Amino acid sequence: MIDWVGDVLVGGIVSFLLLQLAYRWRLVWGAAAYFREMRSAARPSTAPPANGRPPLGHLPSLELHLPVYNEPIAVAGLLHAVAALDYPRDRLRVRVLDDSTDDTSERIQQLVDPLRKGGLAITHEQRSHREGFKAGALNEALKTATAPWIVVLDADFRPHPGFLLALFDRPYDDEVAFVQAQWGFVNEQDAVWTR
Repeated sequence: MIDWVGDVLVGGIVSFLLLQLAYRWRLVWGAAAYFREMRSAARPSTAPPANGRPPLGHLPSLELHLPVYNEPIAVAGLLHAVAALDYPRDRLRVRVLDDSTDDTSERIQQLVDPLRKGGLAITHEQRSHREGFKAGALNEALKTATAPWIVVLDADFRPHPGFLLALFDRPYDDEVAFVQAQWGFVNEQDAVWTR
């Protein structure tokens, strides 16, 4: 009886170690693929764009959907970052999807009016309910979306000016359903936890 228990324990330990080895190998393989991709992405193109800018002919029309709920301070930073985006204004529409129940809505309106007067196609949209919360606001906005691409930015996001140009630096074919960008953090170096 004791030998049987020992065999089961050894078998379990060996199985566990083999699973760990397979998992570690997958991590190594993934890291190698990542570095291969980074190396190929870092190669200069054979024909540099004129004036250091990519050709703008292939850039699609976009809608930026900005879901917001009771974030008066965060939304100001987001709208300032969105206003600084280096993307053709005739191909960009910004929709602030505001479900706020506090003074965030007033703050948004104060920020949106000057941006609209400055040439940014931006709307401040409020629902009469919060059904579905953030997902509900995004789903409702999709019903009236007119652009082929939707970019979702949360209230605490701060995209750099070239973010959209980098995201759409090449045309995507019809097989691409979505693209996710890497996140960065404003407070990345502030503490051990954020590092």
